[in-house]
Amino acid sequence: MPALASWTTTAVILTDLVAASDASHLLEMPGIGAVNAAVILTAWSHHGRIHSEAAFAAMAGTCPIPASSGNTTRHRLNLDPPFGILGRVDRVVVRWFWSRA
Repeated sequence: MPALASWTTTAVILTDLVAASDASHLLEMPGIGAVNAAVILTAWSHHGRIHSEAAFAAMAGTCPIPASSGNTTRHRLNLDPPFGILGRVDRVVVRWFWSRA
């Protein structure tokens, strides 16, 4: 049981840290716990970090990247975003959707 106690203590500490930060309002939203709020806070970090729609798309992993060969010009989605924001957003939206049902 020491591992469970350690995890619980870590979760409480993380919740307290997020509650004391600028992301405290995220904890009130359905589907966002301390871990998701901490990841979103880390990705956002400060005002001005995401300076354009293109920067947000790159952060979210939805920006097109070239996948061309020869004379064919193609693009594909960048599915390897930093901080795993795309997966976090997906989980939050699904939890929010099901909480409303």
